[in-house]
Amino acid sequence: MVQALTLVAGDREAAADAVQDAFVQAHRHRDRVLAMESPAGWLRHVALNRIKNQHRSQQRQSDALPRLMPLDFPASTSLGDVRDALPLIATLPPQQRAAVALYYLLDQPTDAVAEHLGVSEATVRSHLRTARRRLHQELEEEGA
Repeated sequence: MVQALTLVAGDREAAADAVQDAFVQAHRHRDRVLAMESPAGWLRHVALNRIKNQHRSQQRQSDALPRLMPLDFPASTSLGDVRDALPLIATLPPQQRAAVALYYLLDQPTDAVAEHLGVSEATVRSHLRTARRRLHQELEEEGA
């Protein structure tokens, strides 16, 4: 099932997660699922819906990011022209992206960012350092 759904998800890990979630749901509702004519079909259906939901969520997120960012940023913003950087920021992992947005774009101190993200300040500093390194590499590769 994972192999087949990898084609749908475009990623083996996402497919494996969807199948695992389907099995967890089947376990929670085992009496009902076992009474069905095709429990395997039910599993496929649940896993496929999970993948579709992931794709919709990713699409909504990528569509919303540019709309959610304010158009005017403070002069102290160290990312330069943020509108040009948005596509690069959007490629960061979720925690790094959130840390960058809160710290650089919304001028939140690291303790506030840590509180919002539910992590330590050291983790926030690590996310920011890793994100800066990655963005710097991306900008160098683009020749900017």
